[in-house]
Amino acid sequence: MKKFKALISFLLCVMLFVMIAFLQEGKVWGHTWGENDAEKEFVDNDTISQLGDGTFVVNTAPIGKNIVGYKGHLPLKIYLKDGIIQKVETYDNKETPEFYERAAVLLDVWNGMTVDEALELKVEAIAGATVTSSAIIKGARRGFKYVQSSNAEISSEPAFDFSAKDLCAILTILFAVMVPFFIKNRWVRLFQLGLNVGVLGLWSGMFLSYSTLVSLFANGIRSASLLIAFALFLIAVLLPLFGKKKHYCLQVCPYGSAQELLSKVPMKKVGIARSVSKYLSIFQKLLWAVLMIFLLTGIYAKWMNYEIFTAFMFQSAAVPVLIVAILFLIVSIFVPRFFCRYVCPLGVIMR
Repeated sequence: MKKFKALISFLLCVMLFVMIAFLQEGKVWGHTWGENDAEKEFVDNDTISQLGDGTFVVNTAPIGKNIVGYKGHLPLKIYLKDGIIQKVETYDNKETPEFYERAAVLLDVWNGMTVDEALELKVEAIAGATVTSSAIIKGARRGFKYVQSSNAEISSEPAFDFSAKDLCAILTILFAVMVPFFIKNRWVRLFQLGLNVGVLGLWSGMFLSYSTLVSLFANGIRSASLLIAFALFLIAVLLPLFGKKKHYCLQVCPYGSAQELLSKVPMKKVGIARSVSKYLSIFQKLLWAVLMIFLLTGIYAKWMNYEIFTAFMFQSAAVPVLIVAILFLIVSIFVPRFFCRYVCPLGVIMR
């Protein structure tokens, strides 16, 4: 019976995100319904065109359909004159403004270079806006390769080019998933929690959030980041089928890990009465229901830009998010995992 309930929860969870992806992005797993005019223009335009002053403009939309940012496709316009890159621009896009503004500084790094020089340049994704900046880098390189050789097999360039951050994130996830099954040791546990916070949270920014899951279900697995997000989603919703309730929350989530680490501080703990705990649990479910209504109706879907997990991307996180995240971390010193137990909207579906 427990496995049956977990299976039903899994199916309902998938259905929920399919609905949200369709309503918010107009597409599910990369298949678009009701493309807007701007998206059609991106696809219909020629890959390369010429302006009156002799400047060539490369449009990466037709050759970069498998390159997506945090919120969807992120096509570029690359301007070249006399073999020199003049500028790189993005079309209007749906990226989160805070992440986009941070990543957009990359648009100027290729100015004044030849295409060959631009392809040789090693450009790193920007911490705090990894997915958006990676999409800009991949799109630019795709455009440069198109210019370099009109016969190049553009579509053969791998979308899943794993970086060192990605590989370390994968190893950390495997550690968090496998080790608790076999080793019960205080120091190993502390090491695991530290890895979750340092690698998944602060360094690579690989964790589940509603924003990440909506992007995954809308765009499908089109990048290393979304592949890792899909793996995390499977861990969160499938392991309960095997009796491991809330395995993601307890073993993988970097914010939950940060709270648990702080709960180790030798301070007197505050107990919460059973009756109060009951009302707090009801509050958590009500909060989740309200936020889901916001998503499904489109009333205020922008709340996803302010999920507490984005505090790990402190360079681009909103100040209110940072303040709230720090406050809950302080509370966790006295009430272990308070946010996880009584507030986290994501935890409601992580059974």
